[in-house]
Amino acid sequence: MKKLHFSLTLIFLLLLTGCGTFEIIVETPVAFPPVFTDVQESTETSTLEPFNYDDLMAGSMLTPELAGMVFHDDLGVWVVDGSGQARLIGERINGPVLSPNGDQVLFTSEDETVLWLRDLPSGESRILDETPNRMKRGFSWWPERPGVIIYALVEITDPWMGTLGGMNVETGETFLLDSQSPTDYSLSTDGETLVLGARETLRITQWGGSTEIILPENFQMAGWSFSHPSWSPDGTKLSLFASRYNEASAQTEMAVTVLDLQTNQSTIIHSYQAPLGGEYPFTTEWSPDGQWISATTFGELGGRMPALWILSADGSEQHQYPYGSGPVWSTDGSQMLYSQGPEPGGADSSYLAYSLNHISIGTWEAQPLEVAAGSAPEDWVSVP
Repeated sequence: MKKLHFSLTLIFLLLLTGCGTFEIIVETPVAFPPVFTDVQESTETSTLEPFNYDDLMAGSMLTPELAGMVFHDDLGVWVVDGSGQARLIGERINGPVLSPNGDQVLFTSEDETVLWLRDLPSGESRILDETPNRMKRGFSWWPERPGVIIYALVEITDPWMGTLGGMNVETGETFLLDSQSPTDYSLSTDGETLVLGARETLRITQWGGSTEIILPENFQMAGWSFSHPSWSPDGTKLSLFASRYNEASAQTEMAVTVLDLQTNQSTIIHSYQAPLGGEYPFTTEWSPDGQWISATTFGELGGRMPALWILSADGSEQHQYPYGSGPVWSTDGSQMLYSQGPEPGGADSSYLAYSLNHISIGTWEAQPLEVAAGSAPEDWVSVP
């Protein structure tokens, strides 16, 4: 499930590698598209077979084990079909997110101000949102609500300010979820519940209903702040980052934490201290089988470089992958893709020094895939 913080990770890596500066003239910002208080939802469930990718241009030949893997390189964005053949979804489309049945793809313009939807069988694209002066980020489908997408409208001059809402792409109707900030969010598989993690305020919101603030003291963590949440597959737990300032060490204490919403118990499964603030693109994400949690930390290795961890949900097992980021789980939770960065101080720190790595859960060894230098993971979907 792609979330807002994944786009911020890419921005962070681009800043590290140095990609120049630019100036944007900003006019008076506008609000999220008109808010519909009674969004009409489609009552029809798609019965279409997943799109057959055979008609798309072929690229690298990988292995059937990687079927459904979505990645990008300099040429464009690719999906691996059932035979292991990479197929071109589109040239230089930005931040692609495939629909649950794999026949549509969301993406933005290069400057992220226009949100597009492409139909892969026909090859036709249409604009969903071109609200001026606002970038469209963190867009994802909600599989349990056919046709519904969630995304943020972010101020060009401040990526921490904006609004969170969404759209029914079948009807064009829009709705507002959060008017205060472009919230980190995660969608529950019940199709009714979202968790919103704006800055340091964690909230659980029911579709069209009430909102509940999650207080750290209710989970025996008074003095901590919660952010960057992610639902467990069964909808009973949250993984997140808890943080607090340690005056004695003058550092921030960071803790990957699991909250059990049924028992109000918390479990810290990984912690460290770093001289960093809280506004880094930390991520947690559950494996589809609920056994593991991926976590991307910053400051743990010194400096501002990321570290990727795969942690057992009960905290009993940990596996570290230095300078890794952008983790993507396979649909069955048996594999992971991630972007492997170079060690600091190397001769090449550009995006070409990054590799697309693969992990088989259980063996834990990371291996680079034979794709173009600078390739990076985007998604993993079910394919025919």
